[in-house]
Amino acid sequence: MVYAVNPATLASFQPGVTTIDQAEATLGKPAGAVRTPSGNQVIAYVKIRNEDVNGDRIPETGSALPKRHKIRYSTMLAFDPQGRWIRSWTRTDDLGDSSPNALGHFDAGDVLTNQDGMP
Repeated sequence: MVYAVNPATLASFQPGVTTIDQAEATLGKPAGAVRTPSGNQVIAYVKIRNEDVNGDRIPETGSALPKRHKIRYSTMLAFDPQGRWIRSWTRTDDLGDSSPNALGHFDAGDVLTNQDGMP
């Protein structure tokens, strides 16, 4: 399994004790941060990987390349208004096709034509 933050590292954090500064010192600079209306702060760590859709490395029809998608792995950490860690959660999102072209899609521009525009 892929994670943006190692679960063993998160397991070392103590709710109400670990500060946001300590978390950032351990994990590095987050990819993003937001403050909620309640005053809590959420920081995010993200890892994006290109992965085979089927995990079998079989080439896509008409290509020597396997079909790949970009997968985003995110770990969010929430801190109270005093900057103490509350909890964390992870999320995985499939961002779609990362192939160099739209394999499997046949468009008008894919048809070779003569000068009169006829195939």
